[in-house]
Amino acid sequence: MPVRPQNPERNARIIELRKSGMWPRDIAKQMGLTKNVVIGVCNRAGLCDYQGALQQRPKGERHYKAKLTEEDVREIRRRSGESYVSLAAEFGVTSGNISRIVSGYSWASVA
Repeated sequence: MPVRPQNPERNARIIELRKSGMWPRDIAKQMGLTKNVVIGVCNRAGLCDYQGALQQRPKGERHYKAKLTEEDVREIRRRSGESYVSLAAEFGVTSGNISRIVSGYSWASVA
């Protein structure tokens, strides 16, 4: 497979757009490139994981879909002997979420 010459100006523009929060798919559309080219540039710059998502994703209560706080998680773990269904109803999540919290599979960073 022939090696293509690097295009530093293009790569700098891709990195600039990615740092501004633009997704690789949108950068590729705007610049007339494939998404894989954009992701490759981002990976080499340390801005993306292998699929193009930001490496630093908000976790815990900072995540935009979070329904629980760290205090809620501590309370759930403290009351782990109670029914998962009743805890789920009280905290507004599913019993599966309660199970993952109690087992430490989710919210692992909360002690």
